[in-house]
Amino acid sequence: MFHDFSLQNFPWRRRGVRTLAMIVLTPLLATAANWPQWPLQISPGPSGDPHQNPASFPQSTVAPQAPQRRASAPPPSLTATRDGTWNLTGGWKLRSAFQVAVTAREISMPGFDAHQWYDATVPGTVLTTLVDQGIYPEPTYGLNNLAIPESLNRQDYWYRTEFTVPATPAARSPTIIFHGINYGAEVWLNGTRLGTIRGAFIRGSFDLAGLVRPGERAALAVRVSPVPHPGIPHEESLLAGAGPNGGSMCFDGPTFFCTEGWDWIPGIRDRCTGIWQAVELRLNGPVTLGDIQVVSKLPLPLRSTADVTITVTATNRTASPQSFTVEGEFEGAHFQQAVVLAPLATTDVQFSPAAFSDLHVKQPRLWWPNGYGQPDLYHLKLTARDSGGAVSETKSFRFGIREVSYELTAVDPAGELQRRNYTPADAGAERILDLTHAGLRESPVGWVPTWTTSAKNSPAVGPANDSRTAPFLVIKINGVPIIAKGGNWGLDEALKRCSRAQLEPFMRLERDAHLTMIRNWCGQNTEEAFFELCDEYGFMVWSDFWASTQNWNLQPGDLQLWLDNAADTLRRFRHHPSIVLWCGRNEGVPPPALNEGLDHLIRTLDGTRHYQPGSIQINLLNSGPWVHRDPVKFFSEYGHGFTTEIGLPCVPTADAIRAMMPVADQWPISDTWAYHDWHQADHGEVKEFMADLATQYGAGTDLDDFCRKAQMMNYVGHRAIFEGLNARLWSPASGRLLWMSHPAWPSTEWQLYSSDYEPNGAYFGAQKACEPLHVQLNLDDRQIVVTNTTLTPAPGLEVRAEVFDLQSNRLSIQKARMDSAANATTQAFQLNEIPAAAFPIYFIRLTLSDATGLKLSDNLYWQTRTAGDHRALNNLPRVTPTGSIQLERISDATRLTVSINNPSATVALMIKPTLRDSTGARILPAYASDGYFSLFPGETRTLTIETPGAPDPEKLRVTLEGWNTSGTLTVARATKVAALNFRDSLAATTP
Repeated sequence: MFHDFSLQNFPWRRRGVRTLAMIVLTPLLATAANWPQWPLQISPGPSGDPHQNPASFPQSTVAPQAPQRRASAPPPSLTATRDGTWNLTGGWKLRSAFQVAVTAREISMPGFDAHQWYDATVPGTVLTTLVDQGIYPEPTYGLNNLAIPESLNRQDYWYRTEFTVPATPAARSPTIIFHGINYGAEVWLNGTRLGTIRGAFIRGSFDLAGLVRPGERAALAVRVSPVPHPGIPHEESLLAGAGPNGGSMCFDGPTFFCTEGWDWIPGIRDRCTGIWQAVELRLNGPVTLGDIQVVSKLPLPLRSTADVTITVTATNRTASPQSFTVEGEFEGAHFQQAVVLAPLATTDVQFSPAAFSDLHVKQPRLWWPNGYGQPDLYHLKLTARDSGGAVSETKSFRFGIREVSYELTAVDPAGELQRRNYTPADAGAERILDLTHAGLRESPVGWVPTWTTSAKNSPAVGPANDSRTAPFLVIKINGVPIIAKGGNWGLDEALKRCSRAQLEPFMRLERDAHLTMIRNWCGQNTEEAFFELCDEYGFMVWSDFWASTQNWNLQPGDLQLWLDNAADTLRRFRHHPSIVLWCGRNEGVPPPALNEGLDHLIRTLDGTRHYQPGSIQINLLNSGPWVHRDPVKFFSEYGHGFTTEIGLPCVPTADAIRAMMPVADQWPISDTWAYHDWHQADHGEVKEFMADLATQYGAGTDLDDFCRKAQMMNYVGHRAIFEGLNARLWSPASGRLLWMSHPAWPSTEWQLYSSDYEPNGAYFGAQKACEPLHVQLNLDDRQIVVTNTTLTPAPGLEVRAEVFDLQSNRLSIQKARMDSAANATTQAFQLNEIPAAAFPIYFIRLTLSDATGLKLSDNLYWQTRTAGDHRALNNLPRVTPTGSIQLERISDATRLTVSINNPSATVALMIKPTLRDSTGARILPAYASDGYFSLFPGETRTLTIETPGAPDPEKLRVTLEGWNTSGTLTVARATKVAALNFRDSLAATTP
């Protein structure tokens, strides 16, 4: 009998490894009722006050920067957008409620004198306004954040603006819509209280009928309140360490609770209080259209047709019955339906392929994740017309045709573990999985949910394709298992400065790194631009809600508030094809009322996606590690399955360090480093990283030397994380997400690039490992393998492995012809290292070519007998590369094609090309197709660098910093043609 299923009793659990013997699915001798169920939280966790000794606060010899006013002239109060909507982007004023002695009615009347108030940035937080207005310094630089008072999160604020109501037909009634206010708001217009909003992720909509008239002035005033429990942040320093993660704000639920201070972001002084998303004025006809749902079904395994079902909410805003028509169209499809609505009634209007043949789409353009195909999107327009044909409202959306399904292991009512394919869209609101605390069971293969009795005959449940991945979750798009390789976004930006223009370069960087998934950690990035960009760039989104670590963080206190915000989030974003999964809690399961409430909401409001109660253990591995580890462990020990958090220390480039702090704090490593997340204790401590760096390459002697050596560590470690995933692809590995890929502010920890868009060694190491067709050395068993994460087999490939000594003399060569199966890892041969056995350090160069000899992938490793043997790399002679630049204008960007040659007799190791102007300043964002690559004597590599806009060619530079390289490539002359396309002479100099 199974009598003790505590996970720590299994050797594979202690080691973080699930052996094949432990994951074989066999009938069990005990019923599921005998298995332990998921426990309730028993510890409240930190309460928000770390009682930090002020003597341990971070110190600097440099005073905080002086504030600088940087706000431009405010835009007009109203800006017309699409579909009869105006954004209230300008004319906003801000004042602390403490400083306003008059009543809300007076503040919200037209003509109120607010000329002494600050010009407010909307959308934006209170702190964003105060920084823009020159009241406080930029908080993300150095220790400037310490100069900003905590009192900002302990007071209310008034926002107000005035606008002239647009002239419209008399039948139209205006509505104000707030797309996001943190945390609470009381809304007034023209002396009338409209209502309240509570929670950062719920919309507020207020009918202005009878309160305003076209052509007249209207005054809108909003009293915004911060979270009730803002806590006291830990101020990180070399002495104080990272401190606790979060505290009091988790009790407040739907908010940016990470801004109380986490191990990757400091306490943001206003806790991101403010009108952080857009405010809209919409002029409505008698019938309005609301949120939509788009469900697409494919006749898998065929993909030649798709059935698309579209549902939209329609509301009669009048006191009379309304007869109207809802029309819809997208590329090549047209459909319409007559509807009658009772006074003030709301209904769902559904268009199905059974009733409308155009919704049976032939040869659909499918939405695919990055690297598996194009993330194609359709443009849907819905129009409500009254009986006379007049347009009441128009709404436009984009959607993707794709079907998401999952393979997972659950226990059936008879006590047998069953691995099945699960397609929620085929079940709709029917409950197929029991995800309650009682239904989550600790089995011999780990924690699993329970199949309900409905699962046995449900069309949503079918046979699994591959039991090798059991018991781990596999996400499938259009019937294809998609490897989840990506990273966590904890918060897009510390002050929620998250416009589309600011977010898109980050998305481009992650796409170019060949990532397929972004985890929206704890739902901290819930805005339209985030999901729109994920749709466009082909990222699957693992989207959390707002509960964090069980038995560590407080649980939400207001359950109804939490679920109301969740329901609105589901309605608002469910049409985005990028969202593939909803998750209830980071590292735990929400309390029963929230867990079961979410399950119900997701089944009834969405019905197309799996609800995953927590981010660990349930069909998943545990989180971690988050500290430096020997790269071989990512093959032999960590991540054999699906893990949502695994990460390493990640030092930015020296350029990025210089941009984030004063010169005096840059070297030696200072409290300012620690305040920017360089942890000496607690989560993600860097002691092992520093010790290994010193052992391998020698301790850093100055900022440039340290960062140069750290990039070697960044590259090797992050390449190993994803190559370890490749090595176990589908056997049993199905996903590996970095903690983290994206920084919320200028950070020294856990990132692929800096907050100013500068990629580092970790970025290019991950990019190398994640390339769709990739050759690699498995560090544990020394096999040479090829990973193909595309839908197309690659036949007739040649794999070559060459071993060189430090002087670039070739010691051996191995070759093999092979076919690479689609979406699989294929073994080529065992690496023969015997010829290099006498050498303390040697290079292993791998090359993958097609049948014509075209190089498809390459890879370079350096192997040593002991860690200290790496120091021989310090003796490599300096190399000054040569090359040439071709420059052309492409649309609204500039592309440089850079050819780089190694003219020396020694290897040029880890070259990073950086685009700069004539002063040496970096030009960012800049998207390089390769970086931290190496060239053997006589070799040439051609890469591209793209940057937005049209910089002066005569002022462009490409510097070639590397392990043992330095040089600068310049464009010697420019031409005045519209599209530049030329090759010029190159000047190579030592900086």
